[in-house]
Amino acid sequence: MTQDVVQRTAPVAMTVLICVAKKTRAPVSPSFIHLFMNIVPITQNNFSSALNLLKKNQLPTEDVSDRTKLFVLEDDQKITGTIAIEYSGTEGLLRSLSVDESKRNNGYGKILVSFIEKFASEQGVKNLYLLTTTAESFFAGKSYIKVERNSVPDFIQKSSEFSSVCPSSAVVMKKTL
Repeated sequence: MTQDVVQRTAPVAMTVLICVAKKTRAPVSPSFIHLFMNIVPITQNNFSSALNLLKKNQLPTEDVSDRTKLFVLEDDQKITGTIAIEYSGTEGLLRSLSVDESKRNNGYGKILVSFIEKFASEQGVKNLYLLTTTAESFFAGKSYIKVERNSVPDFIQKSSEFSSVCPSSAVVMKKTL
């Protein structure tokens, strides 16, 4: 990916306030910690960290291009999650959802998906598709439904993620926004 790609990413940011219960050993109710996190477009400063996180999660990086709008979730100035979209007109491809292993099961994935759905909707996307080999139940819980590969729009069928990067055994899912 070139510097050009970094500069073309939409200037969008979102600050998320998460309330996390911290269990204590004392017999008192849980205390709550407020964590501020930002979801921001990739920059030259965080691009390599984002790609490293994708690789750690065994997600493709070789096809990240200028069509890919890649966002990172920063927690205490550390990249803890990624999500991306490629879109054309009213059709979009959600991709590159990853969360650092140490931060999983805390709702970060749901936050990232909600963010990209809102971003997609603001860009005029009506139908969001994805391919997954490991997260079908997660996305089903976010109202994505399994669809046949041949029902996917040409824009997505021609994407490298659909045509070559993801295996043909990957489940294709869709959500109407």
